[in-house]
Formats: sequence, C-alpha cells, structure tokens
Amino acid sequence: MQNLYYISLWVFLFWVILFAVLEVFFAKRKYVDDKKSRWPVNIGFTVFNSLIIRGLPFTPVLMALYAEQKWWWVFNSVEIPLILEIFFVIVIFDFIIWTHHVAFHKVPFLWRFHKVHHSDVDMDFTTALRFHIWEAFQSILVKSFFIVMFGFHAIPVLIFEILLNFSAMFNHANIKLPKKVDALVSKLIVTPDFHEMHHSDKHVETDSNYWFFLSIWDYIFHTYTDHRLWAERIGLNLKSKPTIKELFLTKF
Repeated sequence: MQNLYYISLWVFLFWVILFAVLEVFFAKRKYVDDKKSRWPVNIGFTVFNSLIIRGLPFTPVLMALYAEQKWWWVFNSVEIPLILEIFFVIVIFDFIIWTHHVAFHKVPFLWRFHKVHHSDVDMDFTTALRFHIWEAFQSILVKSFFIVMFGFHAIPVLIFEILLNFSAMFNHANIKLPKKVDALVSKLIVTPDFHEMHHSDKHVETDSNYWFFLSIWDYIFHTYTDHRLWAERIGLNLKSKPTIKELFLTKF
C-alpha cells in the first residue's frame, strides 16, 4: 500500500512541475489576479485535502486492495486481461465522475461546495487543485463505493487516479494548443480550450463542457458548447474576492 501511495505522489508532483513549466512557455491568457495570491490558496487546498484524506481508513486504492483480499464482486470473480480491466475502469469511472460533476452543479447543496472551484478568476493547472474538502471527501466516497461494487483491482484504480490527476491539470492549464490539434484531440479527449468554456462567468456556459478527460459524455448528453467561441471571462460574478475563511465556510 505504501509503495502505491508513493508512486501516486511522485507522479502527481511530476505533473505539477510539467504544467508549471509548460505554462511559462505556452501561456494563452494573461492573468487577472497575481499568482502570488492565487497559487498559495489553490495549492493550500490540495495540501490540506491530501492530509485529511491520507488519514481516512478508506481511499480508492485501499478499497481496491481490500476488495481483492475479499474476492468481492465482478472483477474479482472473473479473469480478464489487465489492459481490458484498465479500459473498463477508465470508461466506467470517467462516466461516474462526469455524472457526479453534473450533480454538483445542479443540486444547490452540492453547488455550495463546488463553487469554491469556480471562484478562481483565472484558470491554470492550480485551479485543478482548488476543491473544498467536503467535495474531495464526497469524491472519495463515490469512487470507493463503486470500486467495491465492481471489485476493481488496485493497479487499474491507481492508473485511473494518475490519469485523473493528469487530465485535471491538463484541462485547466493555461496553455495554448494549435487549433488543428485542439479540433482533432477534443473529439475524444478534453482540451484546455474545451474545458475553459465550463469556467465562464456566464451560467449557460458553465452548465456545459463538464468533463476533464473523455469529451464523449458532453457530446452524448448534449451538454457541449462550442469551445471555439472562447470564454470571455473566467470565474463567478462576485463583487469581491473571497477570503480563505469565506472559501472554507462557503459564505460568498
């Protein structure tokens, strides 16, 4: 378990360094707010959340290991190639988390916590780290439940978690892709331009282009807005910038 945790941690730190460097050379937008005030807040959220989650008696990988030991449910009852299980884990969990994300926009109680993520007035890879602890906890609960229900193994779950971290930082990154590359890739994989529309200050645009990895769900369920239109402004329409205390208490 410790080895799997450190693998995930080191890969996560690699993604952070990678996108921090890419944003220096391929920045798309000029920042509205100063990095010196934004980055400590955004990174602080993920450090705080990670410390809390690390102390939980259940995490996705831990629950997968436990399901393996108990031989629970579908994937512990049949033998299939590892590559095929990885494919199933990615597709199934991508849809589950897409659905979970939509719920956080549609249900007022859940939106209260998710708006912390959308309150960022700029969008870069650190925005992908800006989540309220309650939303992070909810995400762990949902993933753990379905891991036990399906009986997924630890390695495919770890690969999905690494992919999820990469895709979240990639799609929030302040980097500019060539138009032809974006047009091709966004047919299947969510790009920064694709997801940028979701962070628009316009409600009708925020309620679209939900996902971070597979863009197919937004096409299938008609929640896609043409991202070539480009969001004019990022973040919520707030009169003033929320303090750290207001962000944690969700009183803004």
